[in-house]
Amino acid sequence: TPTPDSEAAVVAPLYEESFDAESGWDVYDDEDTWAAYAEGGYRLGLRRADYVTWGNPEDLPQFTDFRLDVDAWQVEGPLDNNLGVLVRYQGDDDNFYWFQISSDGYYAVDLMQAGEWVSLVGWEASAAIQQGLGMVNHLAVECHGSEFDFAVNGTHLTTVSDANFASGSIGLAAGTFGEPGVVIQYDNLRLTELGE
Repeated sequence: TPTPDSEAAVVAPLYEESFDAESGWDVYDDEDTWAAYAEGGYRLGLRRADYVTWGNPEDLPQFTDFRLDVDAWQVEGPLDNNLGVLVRYQGDDDNFYWFQISSDGYYAVDLMQAGEWVSLVGWEASAAIQQGLGMVNHLAVECHGSEFDFAVNGTHLTTVSDANFASGSIGLAAGTFGEPGVVIQYDNLRLTELGE
C-alpha cells in the first residue's frame, strides 16, 4: 500500500481562471463588439457580420509548452459562427494561432501573422462537436515546441506543425460570418504542464 509520501505530487496549474469575478481579462463595449464577465463566465459578443473579437488576460502572461482546456458555448445568434482559443499570442493583435470551432459542427486552425490570416487547417466537419445554442464544447490545445494538437470533447481533431511563434500568451475569441449577433461564453479555463 503506497504511503502519502510515495504518491505523485499534485502539480499546480500554470494558469487557472473560473471567471466567477472580474480578474483582469479585457472588458470593453464598442460599436461592433463587447466583452464582459457574465453569469459566472467570460462572454464575447459581436454586432457586426464577418468580424472577429477576442479578450486576453491582464499583463499577458507568457507560456511555452502547455495544455489548455476551456469550456465554451453559444448564448445567442447564428450557428454559422466561429469561437475558440488563441495561443502563442504575441501581444500586438497581429501574431497568434487560433483554434476555432463553429456551433454548426466544424473546426479550423488559423495563423495570424503580421496582421494577415493564414489557414493551417481549413474548415472540416466533426461529429465530436456539440451543435446548437447552449451546447457546451470542451476545447483542448497542447503546444509542444512547434507541434500543436487540437481536440474537442476528448476527441483529437488535428495536429499542426508550425514554428513561427515559440511562446506567447493566450486569449479567447469569437467571430461572425454572414450574420451578426453572435454571443459566446467561456468558463473553466486551465493551463497545465504537459506530461513527460
